[in-house]
Amino acid sequence: MKIRYGLALIAILGAAYLLLINPQTEKPKKTTLLSLLKPLDITPVSTGIAGIDSIYCINLDVRKDKWEKMEKQCSDQGLQVHRMSAINGWKELARLHIKEIQKPYKALLTKGQVGCLLSHLSVLKDAEKRNFNCVMVLEDDVNFLGNMKQISAYLEKLSSTDPEWDILFLDHWTLAKHLGNRPPENRPCSKMSKIIKKPQELIKGAPFQRTYYRHGGYAMIVSKNGIQKINTYFTETPVFFAYDLEYNHINNIKMYETDREFVSVDLRISDTSTKPKDKLSS
Repeated sequence: MKIRYGLALIAILGAAYLLLINPQTEKPKKTTLLSLLKPLDITPVSTGIAGIDSIYCINLDVRKDKWEKMEKQCSDQGLQVHRMSAINGWKELARLHIKEIQKPYKALLTKGQVGCLLSHLSVLKDAEKRNFNCVMVLEDDVNFLGNMKQISAYLEKLSSTDPEWDILFLDHWTLAKHLGNRPPENRPCSKMSKIIKKPQELIKGAPFQRTYYRHGGYAMIVSKNGIQKINTYFTETPVFFAYDLEYNHINNIKMYETDREFVSVDLRISDTSTKPKDKLSS
């Protein structure tokens, strides 16, 4: 009898060791950036712009007002756009998620900024899964300034000038215009710290310019190259900045801007820094 009790005690102590002491014991899975992405359910259609396989518009469910405006703008120009139900960081993410996504760095991003990042990456993950060659990604606070179908001519010229381009932004952004004399922001251990300080590069005879640093991912066209680069980067690299600063630090990222502004954006109505209130249809 004593032997039986002794064996039982050893078994209990062994189980306790495995659960409490042994570092190899399975623990709750760490929240990873990829685990928080949202799958998209879309049916590919003709976008209305030659050379673009899909147009995505990122829109929070609580901002029906913004979606109605975007839907009308696209309809007026004969564009077929997929609404991406954005990840609402304010409602769907805990502070723990932010900390784990930003490890080993101090968690400084707002829940809205992380929701924006995850929404963009959900779109690009969908585009990669569908093997799209070129997609347009819009945020819901842009205004169209001209005929969006003219973008196809820019894409043709860009592809012939640099077949390995990654991103084409649809506005002309300058550091001085937005931030005065504030220098480009470095990221810890970034190999791009010197490159991001390079001035924008004019390309003779081309309706676009090369840029090495900018903010604002509210209207961008991303090639298959760019989709893969961005997805790989965020899979392998801990997040330090918000999405529209972080992609500047992707090694050998090839970013361009159109020489005319196809869009404008009202930064005052952004939902990344301030928690949005539910908006009813207007």
